[in-house]
Amino acid sequence: MSVSRRAVLSGTGVIIGASALTAIVPGQAAAAPRSYRVHTAPATAGSVDSCLVLGERKAVLVDGQLFSADAAQVADLVAATGRTLETVFVTHAHPDHHLGLAVIKERFPAARVVAHPAVAAQIDALAPRQQRVMRQRSGPAIADRLVTVAPLAHDRIELEGERLEVIGPMQGDTAVSTALWVPQLRLLVAGDFAYAGTHLWMREVLSPTALDGWRRSLDLLERLGPQVVVPGHRTPSFGNDPGVFAFTRRYLDSWEAALGTARTAGDMVERMNEAMGRLPQENYLHFAAGAALKGG
Repeated sequence: MSVSRRAVLSGTGVIIGASALTAIVPGQAAAAPRSYRVHTAPATAGSVDSCLVLGERKAVLVDGQLFSADAAQVADLVAATGRTLETVFVTHAHPDHHLGLAVIKERFPAARVVAHPAVAAQIDALAPRQQRVMRQRSGPAIADRLVTVAPLAHDRIELEGERLEVIGPMQGDTAVSTALWVPQLRLLVAGDFAYAGTHLWMREVLSPTALDGWRRSLDLLERLGPQVVVPGHRTPSFGNDPGVFAFTRRYLDSWEAALGTARTAGDMVERMNEAMGRLPQENYLHFAAGAALKGG
């Protein structure tokens, strides 16, 4: 979507542009948090969302991108707000949500980089190999430095005296995943519990138990009553609204149905494309189908 095609979603306060979304919530001028902004990476970089929650003077960032170039754009977004980046929260250990953190940390060295203890432990264990593999694939597009992610002592982050609540860990597209709930804005930064208009990463969700666990997580998150939902991955045509839950559930249902009838990985890919249409991140589908059906 080009800037010239920018659209305002009626009644939501959300402005969709080329790669960033901004929402200003009426009536929040005297309270923190006051607003949020989202950077969405291009499809070639995984369509990953990073969400910036803004207070009056300070900010909290959720997720740090994969490629250094996208992390630099996130850092530019932070700088443009004039806020002090106080905290960076990482939702889960997939590399596309944290390997760009070195760029952000270099720009904002005083910012704390944190995660739920279970997520922080996974990142500590997995990040060196993730970085090595990704640099073999993408070279210097991946930062050559890793950032230590500290475990949170409590299930919350504070922004100018207001609580932002950590939800989870629970099953999403990986078994140990979290989200951030900002009750003052009715804002849910859903991480990879929710997708919007792209293929889901199903490589780690091959069993009925995992599928049902993901559905239960969606149920819990939806019961919070969010008015704004920032998914972990999106196409630019999707806004930040609870409709992302319906898209994610439809994909999970289509995957389960296709898995029950497909005989080969190729058949699985075909059935999913018929059910969902041709979506970005089709490599996710091929990886998962190959694992589910042994590459048949």
